[in-house]
Amino acid sequence: MTWQKDHGADFKAEFTTKYGTKPWPLAIIMKRMKGEKLVFVIAKLLKQGRATNVYLSCKTLPSYCKKGFLIAIGRRKVSFIDIVTLAPVEVTIKRYRGAASFVRAWTYTDER
Repeated sequence: MTWQKDHGADFKAEFTTKYGTKPWPLAIIMKRMKGEKLVFVIAKLLKQGRATNVYLSCKTLPSYCKKGFLIAIGRRKVSFIDIVTLAPVEVTIKRYRGAASFVRAWTYTDER
């Protein structure tokens, strides 16, 4: 982002013009936990300023999506590159507004 600002480039605007939508924010997976029926993930958004965690769950997520893996996070999906085929992958997710609701969902799912 600093390089972009220093060189007068605006990749976000170029992306929006080309694809008609804003790019999803990038994040790094910080923790992955497998529940009985869901995979739970804590990811850290890659942006300047204060670090922000995102809490989400999904029905399936490849095992290579673990700590340190780069993902893009949309409202109801995450996107990433399959490490074998190098093809883009989108997975439907549920996002949680904070750690408390995330922990409740994780605890409730594991007890069932």
